Amino acid sequence: MNPVFLINERGPHFWGTHEISKTTQYAELEQDEEKILSPAEFQDVLKGLKGKKVLVYVHGLQNTRDDVVKSHAHLKENLFALQLNLPFYSKVTSLIKYYLGYGAENAYANHRPYDAIIGYSWPSFDREVYYYSAQDHAKILAPKFAHQLAQISHVAKKTDVMAHSMGNLLLFEALSRHSPKGLAVDNIYSVAAAVPHDSLNPSHKYAKVLNFCKSLFVFHSNCDYALGWPYYLAESSTFALGLKGPECPLPHPLNLKVIDSSDVIKGHSDYFSSNDFYRYLLKIHNQELDSEQNHFKMVAQT
Repeated sequence: MNPVFLINERGPHFWGTHEISKTTQYAELEQDEEKILSPAEFQDVLKGLKGKKVLVYVHGLQNTRDDVVKSHAHLKENLFALQLNLPFYSKVTSLIKYYLGYGAENAYANHRPYDAIIGYSWPSFDREVYYYSAQDHAKILAPKFAHQLAQISHVAKKTDVMAHSMGNLLLFEALSRHSPKGLAVDNIYSVAAAVPHDSLNPSHKYAKVLNFCKSLFVFHSNCDYALGWPYYLAESSTFALGLKGPECPLPHPLNLKVIDSSDVIKGHSDYFSSNDFYRYLLKIHNQELDSEQNHFKMVAQT
């Protein structure tokens, strides 16, 4: 079934861009339509994720309904199509389950990186002039997001988080300042992060994020125009993590992995439509990266 769900904090209506909703809303994305779920129904969804592998996705600035639907469609189409490298006995076990009548979804679930995607949809406005107001929303919503993330991670077998652009501010604020006791995630994919490039320095408050995950993968591209001079001017002469990568004293912690995507990614949102990006995620899931290294380069596949 490959389900995609939304935790929605937008107001005053479901796809509002300017206000934080008074109550958290929930939905399942089916094709390009949303099926509204009650809080009780979403709790049933969470119970159904016990023992499952989940990706939580946090979008960035200026995400309208069309933007949210499009980005989640890209993730669903590409992530659920990935096939992990599994030992021979796992493949045989899946085949036996299939012939015993478990159905393809259950029998072959371990072949995919994820069983479900949960998006966190928040009011990030619809124009650049609201940049600082969007930052305020991200910080206000950080404790609520931390609570939702804790609920998911306490149930799921594996919880990865992917944040794009200003979604990284929301994620970093949530983990470094509002993390409930016991909250821990597996992989964090920081994509085109609109946070300062010194955010992961040991003295910075966001360095605590590294304590709440097994690995933090920073994907950056020096061709990302949106994180070039517009971000530099907006942040008073500070470079973005998603442009330059982290400015951290060496050696980096081993759970901080930096992927220079400049040869492949030329635009701020190009990651989601890039086959090379998903191939790289598959390499991570197949544990093909050198665990003793910090810096890697994404190259185009021919």
